[in-house]
Amino acid sequence: MKLALIGIALGLFAAYWLTRFLQKMLFGIGVTDPMTFSIIALMVVFVAILACIVPARRAMTWQMTTPDGQPVVRERYWVTFQPGEIRTCANCHGVNRGDQLGRPAATNPPLALREFLRHWKSNNVPTIGFETIANSDYTTITFKRQTAATNLTQRVDVSTDLLNWSAASAYSSTGATQTGLLEEIGNVPGSFQTITLRETASQTGQPKRFYRLISQ
Repeated sequence: MKLALIGIALGLFAAYWLTRFLQKMLFGIGVTDPMTFSIIALMVVFVAILACIVPARRAMTWQMTTPDGQPVVRERYWVTFQPGEIRTCANCHGVNRGDQLGRPAATNPPLALREFLRHWKSNNVPTIGFETIANSDYTTITFKRQTAATNLTQRVDVSTDLLNWSAASAYSSTGATQTGLLEEIGNVPGSFQTITLRETASQTGQPKRFYRLISQ
């Protein structure tokens, strides 16, 4: 920015003395028109400010190296640094005994992270249960679907070996699709729709079945 201001000062001084040679080529405007000089100077200042701000706000990369400069971790991590923000290794990796300034590890619990994970778990992790009917056990699956997520499809798959999976149920904005392996026994409306499914065939005396919930 200092170089830009020096350049503007030198440019205005040189333009003031050199534009007199263009006087015969100008019509309706003086060679030292203050409006023209001011607009050009402001444009240069604006471009100089952008040249300073844009690189400063761009993502930065760093790479772990040995004392002699040999790379240890070759992956690149892109992190955006905001004005006045300071990033340290402890921001991502935590603190073992102390940080770069010798300060001990923080003792306050990560309340914001815990609250976020608690909210995510309550709205995204399905609940698996069992229901006994006539001395036979049936697996139940309860999950939540966000009503406003019209472009989201949630599918329940079933497997007996954790390798080969087949669709058992699917929910989308157009409705529900059941393949006969599961039946819907509960559907509580709301901003988060609570859906409960139950097996149509008992687990008793049958190979163990595994279920997974996929959102896509």
